[in-house]
Amino acid sequence: QENPVFAKKTNLFEILKEKIPKELWDYIPRRYKIVGDIILIKIADELEDYKRMIGETLLNLHPRCKAVWRDKGKEGMLRKPNVELIAGSGSVTIHKENGCYFKLDVTKVMFSVGNQGERMRIVKLVKEGEVIVDMFAGIGYFSIPIAVHSKPKVIYSIEINPESYTFLLENIKLNRVDTIVP
Repeated sequence: QENPVFAKKTNLFEILKEKIPKELWDYIPRRYKIVGDIILIKIADELEDYKRMIGETLLNLHPRCKAVWRDKGKEGMLRKPNVELIAGSGSVTIHKENGCYFKLDVTKVMFSVGNQGERMRIVKLVKEGEVIVDMFAGIGYFSIPIAVHSKPKVIYSIEINPESYTFLLENIKLNRVDTIVP
């Protein structure tokens, strides 16, 4: 069938077109990120009146997710997220990627889903017994995958943001790695 009766629409743009006036279609987001069980989405100011509906639509599309946060960018030297809850509840999540676990709070620390390939590329460059220095380690974006998938002698993880550092400590325990010196 061209339009199956019971087929669930999974394209956010196609769903929102039915709920948002045509003159605003150019502002409908085409992409969003899922970090653990939390969705992050950039929404133009022109869609301010529709943000809750957009959030609820995303939760319906992704029933395993618990919250949708509007991503308004990062602020300051510590790259603190500027986010707004638009649907659901909760901000702490555990994101699984390449056999590694990253616990974080999306209101306090950033997480770049798009760097997944780069994280694994770096892992492959590490030689057994190497000493690694991970400056700007954050929550362990690179330190954790290196510790899990490579055999370095030691990884020195340096982080200035106290909240990121706290999650780095938690992620070391969560991944049961002992080669990281935070």
